[in-house]
Amino acid sequence: MNDVKSVNMFREYRKKLLEQLAIDYNCASSDFLAKENIITSPAWNAGRRSYIPDIFLQMATCGGNAVIMADERMHEFLREWSKDTEPCPVRPILTLKMLLLRAGLNLHG
Repeated sequence: MNDVKSVNMFREYRKKLLEQLAIDYNCASSDFLAKENIITSPAWNAGRRSYIPDIFLQMATCGGNAVIMADERMHEFLREWSKDTEPCPVRPILTLKMLLLRAGLNLHG
């Protein structure tokens, strides 16, 4: 009985987590379960958590793909940058950070 209760509690927690991340990253909760990386634009959705006023670039993953929320001026670059990577672009983040630093920008979070 405890195992069933634990599984149901985990499912409910995960569902709420994905719903909150969807608000935060301006996407659908199913986007965090997609096979490909998803690129979105920042938006002040009701209930969004934000620790910096203007978001230039922010990423989140639930272990599969990555949802990348970025200024629209970066979308084309990010599509190209993430197209040949595995769904979760952990390894190339250092490359991205170097490119941003050269442009006088910085990754946060």
